[in-house]
Amino acid sequence: MDEKVQRRGNKGGTGRAVEGADPAPAASPRAGVRPGPAPETLPTGSPGPLPPEALLFPRHLALWERVAPLMDGRDLAHDALHLARVYRWALRLAPEAGADPDLAGAAALVHDLDPTPKHGPDRPAAGERSSRAAEPLLAEAGYAARERAPILAAVAASSWSRGLEPAGPLGAVLQDADRLDAIGAVGIARVFACHQSMAAAGSDGLFYHPGDPFAEAGRRLDDRRHALDHFAVKLLKLADGMHTPTARAEAARRHEAMLTFLSQLWGELENRGQLP
Repeated sequence: MDEKVQRRGNKGGTGRAVEGADPAPAASPRAGVRPGPAPETLPTGSPGPLPPEALLFPRHLALWERVAPLMDGRDLAHDALHLARVYRWALRLAPEAGADPDLAGAAALVHDLDPTPKHGPDRPAAGERSSRAAEPLLAEAGYAARERAPILAAVAASSWSRGLEPAGPLGAVLQDADRLDAIGAVGIARVFACHQSMAAAGSDGLFYHPGDPFAEAGRRLDDRRHALDHFAVKLLKLADGMHTPTARAEAARRHEAMLTFLSQLWGELENRGQLP
């Protein structure tokens, strides 16, 4: 990898992969003992990011029916497909963290209810607002108060920008699942989708700083204006903060994918391509 791009990774918190770079074997979310209600056979054939057959527990279906309409009109980085990806990772990670998969899946479905734009000044408090919005939906879906409490605590502490420690095993699962979706190929796509949405809303945004795309001259990073800066500000830091072994392994793989992308982009912007 080009030395300059590697240095940029270091400026963003890490230019290396975390240990255990080989992804762990896929663990079935159905494996292990579940403290929650046993899943039942669900109807099949419904379209959408999470058709009924993809929802592992009956209460997840009831919850999704309430959450999905609230995601209409969201930017592509924070839409129903984002919830679906986080949901699947939460189910996969829950057993090794010692979390109830029923509660972990529910937390994933309600973790991003707050619609505050990413560039809004109140965005760091989105986790707390999503937690408050989630409580009546969880109650309607059949979650008792003692079950809602850990879900709400996990959601409230899920925002990376708040810098909070996870709220127990359930919080660790939600943080890992949500942050995995911010990196790798999906993360790259989400960065630019999010910044395009911000630009459409009137923010003064650019793909990258026109004179210094990789901040090699020492300029101050500004990821509200320059989408590419978001890698150094946040995304290249996420792999080191994963809590579960499977998430750490997957994050290492995705981290390397981002470094490869940045190296390729640096070469293209610097006109370093191979000419015939």
